[in-house]
Amino acid sequence: MMTGDELYKSMISREFGNITPTETELVDALRNWITWANQYSPLIAPNDQFVTACNVTVELLSRYELAM
Repeated sequence: MMTGDELYKSMISREFGNITPTETELVDALRNWITWANQYSPLIAPNDQFVTACNVTVELLSRYELAM
């Protein structure tokens, strides 16, 4: 499994091949992020930036699911 840094480098570097992430890769990343956020949010002190990121992610995934 790639670390976040490796994944980011793979998206911006020609060294790793394709520099443009696919729609599937982006949606999978959003799903993984929101799963992590839902699991560990009780351990994070209230933070407006975190809440906003979670809400935006949920909205994006909801819009994606509706479009499918």
